[in-house]
Amino acid sequence: MAPSGMRLLLPLLWLSVLAPGRPAAEMPGRNATDLELQQRQHLEAFRALLLSKLKTPSPEEEPTIPEPDDVDHSTREQNEEGLELLPRYFRKEVTRVPMLDSNHEIYKKYKDCGHSVYMLFNMSELRQAVPEPVLLSRAELRMQVLKLQQEQHVELYQKDSSDSWQYIKSRNLAPSDTDEWLSIVVTRVVRTWLSRGEETEGFRLSTHCSCDSTDDVLQVDINGISSGRRGNHAAAHSMNRPFLLLVATPLERALQLNGAWHH
Repeated sequence: MAPSGMRLLLPLLWLSVLAPGRPAAEMPGRNATDLELQQRQHLEAFRALLLSKLKTPSPEEEPTIPEPDDVDHSTREQNEEGLELLPRYFRKEVTRVPMLDSNHEIYKKYKDCGHSVYMLFNMSELRQAVPEPVLLSRAELRMQVLKLQQEQHVELYQKDSSDSWQYIKSRNLAPSDTDEWLSIVVTRVVRTWLSRGEETEGFRLSTHCSCDSTDDVLQVDINGISSGRRGNHAAAHSMNRPFLLLVATPLERALQLNGAWHH
């Protein structure tokens, strides 16, 4: 297991790389050559740590890519919208991965009930967008909630390796006369998925009490999901079906940081 200090060292090196250097004229006793050497050493140290970490991916040991507050307070809102965060030589890429079509045969293995809907994802598509967990900066599950007649408390679960369901978080959804987008941050969950070798992973959205009682009916309609209680009239092929929004640093771009600095 890597020492805990490595998890603290990587963000510090990241910030030292991105922090602009002071002009040589403002630093007595140092010339341009000294500054260039120091910058090169910082870059090489960062690159070595990144490569070392990629060779031993472990969910518990992954260094966290800094949130916007660690880099620039002015980029906070941009990060939440999935926009580019860092300077031109270290920009991130945004990828949209839709859930598997709700008519896919894989959904047949899950109980057809009125208190839950399921959103499953092809992991090969996620790995194509983010080949290593350490490169993932942010992941959001987004779904379009159709007009809601009454308030409802819902809970989100993730499918674990034993094919059971683990609670993530809950939300209170207010009534609305218009369709609304619901966004839930699931970065840690997706990082865990990327470190496993499963072919499919997924979420379950349920009522607060997901039992067999007929009173616990999910009143929420999600665009693109054909729930059992609604028949097959939902827009299963809609472009607005639930999807994962992934914000990640391309591996090749991270490894080319040293060359980009000199340009």
